[in-house]
Amino acid sequence: MPQDADFLSPRGLLVDDDFCLKLATFRTLAGVIQATESLPSDDDSFSSTLASRTTAIRFKLGPIADEFMTVRQVAANLYGQYEYTGYVCDSALALCSTAPDDYDKIFADFEALRQDPTNDDLRDRVQQEVTDRLNAVQILCDQANS
Repeated sequence: MPQDADFLSPRGLLVDDDFCLKLATFRTLAGVIQATESLPSDDDSFSSTLASRTTAIRFKLGPIADEFMTVRQVAANLYGQYEYTGYVCDSALALCSTAPDDYDKIFADFEALRQDPTNDDLRDRVQQEVTDRLNAVQILCDQANS
């Protein structure tokens, strides 16, 4: 069966046949970020933490602190992306939960319009319902792609 490369499906969340988003991994990441919040985050705070230490220690630890800050920034960015992914998933679930009612109403109105094709008010209402649903789907699509 052909697969649309732009469509996210459960198969699209697999990497090497393993689910790529593991809750435990993100919980661990969040724990690491929280545990490191009190550590020095720039040269000034690092220097003040080591103010009573010798210059030699600061010289040796400086590169480690720089690398740690890079890792911390990448972890914070990844966690932000995880949070956004959760937001998009929540939005998708909310949109899916309204689908049965939305489509039942749209199809019922289509049937009414088929019975009374000259009813312009009904035609406008059906057009607005379809447009509203399409806009909601497009917004979700844009969120998922950003």
